[in-house]
Amino acid sequence: MKYEKQLLLMEMGVLDGLIVSKDFIHSVQESDAVLLPQAVKENVNTLEEYLKVRLPEEFQMLQSEVEGILKSISIEEMEDGSYATPFGSYQHGVVK
Repeated sequence: MKYEKQLLLMEMGVLDGLIVSKDFIHSVQESDAVLLPQAVKENVNTLEEYLKVRLPEEFQMLQSEVEGILKSISIEEMEDGSYATPFGSYQHGVVK
């Protein structure tokens, strides 16, 4: 089950996407996949509730960005936005 969830996040591009501080977003190349926090509806369960962020000391400045991305991905199906359910379905942008 754990492996399936990791595979799902990999398919969505979450595991290999870049997380960049807002101060350096202008330095990203067009070909890079960048994860940006998005607002989700209130009272929605998100990945942030289930995953704990543990960054190495040299990346602590990205803590809020990583948490924001996890808060952007619902674990419940929704019309708009990104989600990854425990059952294997997901939506990321226009990909479902």
